[in-house]
Amino acid sequence: MKKLIDLTIILLLLSGCAFSSPETHSSVEWSDVVVWNDKTYSYNEEKDIKEEIREIDKEIGVISFSVVGSKEESNPRYQLKNGEATFAGEGSKIYSLKGLPVEDYILVQNKIYAARE
Repeated sequence: MKKLIDLTIILLLLSGCAFSSPETHSSVEWSDVVVWNDKTYSYNEEKDIKEEIREIDKEIGVISFSVVGSKEESNPRYQLKNGEATFAGEGSKIYSLKGLPVEDYILVQNKIYAARE
């Protein structure tokens, strides 16, 4: 009888260890975007505009916050605000481009971002 009780206790202890709760880690995959003047601009390397039209017009703003590398990086509910970006670093300058409307395109860190429709 004692062996049966000992065996039962050992089995309970072992089974309790086997059912540990899984750790939850959230990983968010951010797309490369900038929010400026209430518009979201996206960068897509495959659809990047030709090099010859990358002539800077003027500085129109500065990135005030970058999600990647911040505490918000793993927060899937984080909503970008004006002047914020997912990848472009804090302090990066935002430029308009000659011959292209700022409502459609901006330049940040030598990458052209197109407004989402």
